[in-house]
Amino acid sequence: MTLTERYEARKTALATMIKKQDDLKDEKRTWTADDESEWEQASTDYDRHGRAIEIEERTQAAVKAANGGFDQPDEPRGGGDDDNQVEQRALAFGAWFTVNAGGDMSVEQRTACDALSFNPGRNRLEFAISPATVYEEVAMRMRSRHPDSATMIAREYFEKRAMSSQIGASGGFLVPDSFINRVEAAMLAFGGILQVATIFNTNSGSPLPLPTINDTGNTGEMIGESGSVGTTSTDPSIGQITLNAWKFSSKPVHIPTELIEDSPFDIAARVGDWLGERIGRIINTKMTVGTGGAEPEGIVNGATLGKTAAAAAAIDPKEIIDLAHSVDPSYRGNARFMLHDSVLSAVRKLQTTDGQFLWMPGLQAGVPDTLYGKPITINQDMESTLATGNKVILFGDLSKYNVRQVRGIRVHRWTRDENDQEAFVAYVRADGAVIDAGTNPIKYLQMA
Repeated sequence: MTLTERYEARKTALATMIKKQDDLKDEKRTWTADDESEWEQASTDYDRHGRAIEIEERTQAAVKAANGGFDQPDEPRGGGDDDNQVEQRALAFGAWFTVNAGGDMSVEQRTACDALSFNPGRNRLEFAISPATVYEEVAMRMRSRHPDSATMIAREYFEKRAMSSQIGASGGFLVPDSFINRVEAAMLAFGGILQVATIFNTNSGSPLPLPTINDTGNTGEMIGESGSVGTTSTDPSIGQITLNAWKFSSKPVHIPTELIEDSPFDIAARVGDWLGERIGRIINTKMTVGTGGAEPEGIVNGATLGKTAAAAAAIDPKEIIDLAHSVDPSYRGNARFMLHDSVLSAVRKLQTTDGQFLWMPGLQAGVPDTLYGKPITINQDMESTLATGNKVILFGDLSKYNVRQVRGIRVHRWTRDENDQEAFVAYVRADGAVIDAGTNPIKYLQMA
């Protein structure tokens, strides 16, 4: 099927879902097992075609990249290198993978290492995390696309950018773009938090105080001609949130020496994927449901109660509307929903009393799915079941969740002689918290 046909097929599946729901509503009867099965099949077809669209668009992007067809971004990460420099970095990095595994460098690898004054026998490399502006632009693109396209968008965007300023003394200048891009894209795509949060980088891991100011309780006044404003102070409420620098590890990835020496594919790129995905998963978990104290305060625990459902295992459409309107209008312009995919599956079936679905699909390229007119971020670290006490849906300005990243990503390697394997592990330091001065920009729906 062509991409256009896929979009049409997804529209057809959606039409079936809507017709089935409307038929049942008109007949004023409850769903039978067959009704549920037919609706679920249409829902499955909708998701299947959405996944096929993602794969097709991702493939087209890869072909375009291979042909040099990407446009230059408005704010490149840094000056690009010529083809010779890019090739030298790739050869030197390949030597780094090979030498400690007992392999011999090729003549080309040795020449590249000499030209770059790089010791391929070192066991540690460090490279800078991209500037926050890079993540913000990727996140903006993700917010304006279908949620299934997160990984494709992150990879596409990072891979078409030039190399950022790296930590040269630790070998950062020598790490090929493909490895850096894959680590960063994987971190961003796996989870949801880094797609919506405000991210900033610091050179030090010292405790970082962030001020919070709330002046919403104060208003101006009218005074008469030559009247006095008086001496009574009406100061805003000032508080402080401190971000630390917790250490995250990918856990070691063990690669057999034979795979490094004989692999027909780019093992460095695969290692970059694995390290980035693992770091992305643990960061997303802790910055979603972390309790604070000895770990980050997750966005769920940093949010405030917006609505309690009447039931323990079901959501009423009106409760989602109430949740949205529990957030101050000043935050609703940039607001979005965050929830687990299993909860979204239940929410997709909800209708208002006049038969309108709260969930609306993005049926065209570049148009995201929405819930009550607001975009959706899927986060698999949120509660997956409708059960007593579970906080199942977040709504609000999710950019009020701040993520602090420290310096760069460190990659270590060592030889496991007893298994004839090479081990790789990545480390990152970060912290996160909701910046709330008392105006509660993010709220949650909790089950009864």
